[in-house]
Formats: sequence, C-alpha cells, structure tokens
Amino acid sequence: SRRYPPPAGGLAKPTPPKGVPPLTTGEWTTDEWRNTLIDFDEMDRIAPFGPGAATRLCHPVDASMTATMLKRPRTADGQGWHINSCAYCAFRPRAPTGLAADHADAWYYGTGDGGHNPYRCDAAKRYIAEGAPEEGLRRHQWADDIRQCLRYQVPRDRSG
Repeated sequence: SRRYPPPAGGLAKPTPPKGVPPLTTGEWTTDEWRNTLIDFDEMDRIAPFGPGAATRLCHPVDASMTATMLKRPRTADGQGWHINSCAYCAFRPRAPTGLAADHADAWYYGTGDGGHNPYRCDAAKRYIAEGAPEEGLRRHQWADDIRQCLRYQVPRDRSG
C-alpha cells in the first residue's frame, strides 16, 4: 500500500481507549499515525444516516461510489488481502494523468489495487482525517462524523 503522511496540525487525532494516555498535542507523531486504524464498525454505524454521503466516498461498494461497503473487511480465506479489500484504493477515481505518485495530494486518488490491509491504508486514513473532502479538496459537510471512523490502537508490547 502507498505511504502518506498524516494531515498537518494534528488534524483528526482520535481519542485513545480508556486507560491510555492521550496522544500528543500538535502534529502527529510517526507512531501515532502508524497506530491509528480505520474503524469500519463505526463507518457501518453511521452509513445509513446523513454521514453515509461521506462513508460511500471512503469505503465504496464499487467505482460508482453510490453506496458504502458494509461489514469489516476480511482477508481472503486468511491468505492475504483480496484485490478489492481496500475499497478506497480499489474504487476511488484514478489520479489525473501526469500527477506523480509522490505528489502531496496523491492520497486523494485510488489506484485500482486494493490488495492490502484496509485498516492501515495511509491513503484512506488521510482521506478520513481530512474529513472526506470532495473534488477540489473542499471539506465535506460530514467531516466531523467521518473523522470518528479513525481509532487509535495501543501498540503491542513486543519486549516479552
């Protein structure tokens, strides 16, 4: 999957689970961004209501982006991610011809290949953190709702 930095100014930092210290103030740290996941349960919860206008843009059923793909993405028989697992990358419109893959706004576009972990997709996380901006990078009216679809996962202690 493509790697993109978090939005500037610490925009959309999620609240950590109970008992976990709050995230830093200001800019995202590398660890905070890496440990932030997409909460597909929350996306499913808000999809039938007004915010569905934003959820269908980040987790669409198909390239028409007229409906939200419901239910948590799962690996293909536990053997890896299916080509459409990350619906954001699979179905979002492709970048305009000539836009470099490392362009500052490349996260806004799909690639046609969703065969990676959709929970950790930097492009989809960035789109959600930015508030599901519409064409021309305007803020979506449901920005605050869609940002609730990011959650912080406490890193596992790998020392033991």
